[in-house]
Parts: sequence; structure tokens; C-alpha cells
Amino acid sequence: MRRSVWLLLLFLLAACTGTQSPREPRLLFVTHEQGGEHRAVLIEENAFAAAGEERLTYLAATELVLPGEPLALDVVDRAGSRSQVVLLLRLQPAGYSAVWLDVEAIEPGAAGQLQVLRSVDLASELGDLLPDPADLCLVDLQVSRDGTVLGLYNNPRACGGATDARGNVFILDIGTGTSRS
Repeated sequence: MRRSVWLLLLFLLAACTGTQSPREPRLLFVTHEQGGEHRAVLIEENAFAAAGEERLTYLAATELVLPGEPLALDVVDRAGSRSQVVLLLRLQPAGYSAVWLDVEAIEPGAAGQLQVLRSVDLASELGDLLPDPADLCLVDLQVSRDGTVLGLYNNPRACGGATDARGNVFILDIGTGTSRS
């Protein structure tokens, strides 16, 4: 009996061909610069493209011109719905913004332009937390699971600020409008 179980198991392992069933295309969120403008766009990835077929397709209809240079991004509810992307943008001449983009329920074949759900002027929200506004140099962000709280890493040295200025983290609660260092 024991020998027949092993033979059956061996037969099942040998019968596996290693083929994979087709899966839905994956959408990749990217930012890039083109013609002096910063853009956000989706790219469709077809992991099972045949030889000679394009694996990546630039979805021009999703393209959104951004008001500044993207520095960092995070995803709302990254372990669940991934419904929004939050971008940290550096604005010219000297400012920062956080922008929430809607990426929920986008269908690859029918994707339209990315939509801005919310935008927050970070320089005005965080200005009171620094003794010198010139020390504001945001370089990274994290967003809470529900998208209402931002953790922002400030590194004045990265922007040529005072060499003795130390990095710090700001917590900004969009829901209550409060911020702290």
C-alpha cells in the first residue's frame, strides 16, 4: 500500500508540465519627465507575451501632467485594495505638495486619465514646525493604511541647508489638520 502511494505521488509530480495559466495583465504606476514636464502614467505589463510581442505597453490615455517633480510615492492600503497612490512633489521655486491619485478599479483596456483626489500644500502645513523655513527639504513619505496620515522625512542637508541641521520626521494628519515633528 505504501509503495503504491509513493508511485502515485511520483506519477503526479511527473505529470506536472510546469505550464502556467494566463493571468490578467498587471498595471504598473510610473512617473517620468518628458519635454520638461513631469508625468504620471500607467504601463500595462503582459508577463506572458510571446516572442516578438511587446511586454510593456505605455497607456497614454492615463497620462497626467504633474505640477512638480515627483520625489517619492506610497500606496494607500498597500496590503489590500491599493486604491490610491500618494506622491510627494517638489514644486518650483521652493515648495512641496502631496497629491493623492485614484487608481482603484482601473481596467487595462479602458483606463482613462489618472484623477487627482486631493492635494495638500506641505510647506504651509509644516512651516510652523521649523525655526527656519529654508530647512524644509522633504525627501520621502509614508502614508497610513487609510490615507489620512502622512509621515514625511525632512533632510535639510539634501537641499544644501545648514550642515548642522538634522533630519527629522513630520507627522501630518490630513483628517484633523494637525502636524507635529
